[in-house]
Amino acid sequence: MKIKEIPSQSRPREKAMVIGLDSLSNEELLAIILRTGYQGKSAIALAGEVLSKYPLHLFKSVTINDLITIKGIKEAKALDLLVCFELSKRVNLEFGKNNCVISNPDSLVDFIKAEIGSLDNEHFLVVCLNTKNVVIDYKILFIGTVDMAIVHPRDIFKFAIKQNATSIICAHNHPSADVNPSKQDLHITNVIREAGELVGIKLLDHLVVSSTQVYSILNSF
Repeated sequence: MKIKEIPSQSRPREKAMVIGLDSLSNEELLAIILRTGYQGKSAIALAGEVLSKYPLHLFKSVTINDLITIKGIKEAKALDLLVCFELSKRVNLEFGKNNCVISNPDSLVDFIKAEIGSLDNEHFLVVCLNTKNVVIDYKILFIGTVDMAIVHPRDIFKFAIKQNATSIICAHNHPSADVNPSKQDLHITNVIREAGELVGIKLLDHLVVSSTQVYSILNSF
């Protein structure tokens, strides 16, 4: 069924205007971005096909070349989709830059999961915070194999000192999607925490993430 054949009150754009964006399904939201389908397939059906092949939690690793393999998706539409995803990720980061992440941790966690959670090898990310626990900056400092990233505390605190941070949050992903920490994860957490005490920069947490889950190592101690 074409979108124009759907009753007007049930069309994604009309529903969004009358009821609000939060009333729309993922397919309907995506259909608004896509705008059109192609002959025999509506924008909503095309959106469903996109989400079936690339669920939202995998969009971090999706490229324009991936998306244009789907019939009805050309470069312009693929770029529109990836731009929306990138903006969503940056919204979460900006929230962290303007709010205490201890009082409002979800936005930072969502950003970290979007940034590294679905990657195919381990990435180790460091977030620097000021005295009010507001984000100053972040950086991926180490990239490893599918199951290991070699972490050097001196590089972590070199970055943190340069940013004039008073505390840090570390995070890394597990490509296996199992967020339970390894013995090495627990060991490096203690090493970073002890090094931070020496230089006066507190480790607030070390998170292990996948695209959908998060594990707080320090809260488990």
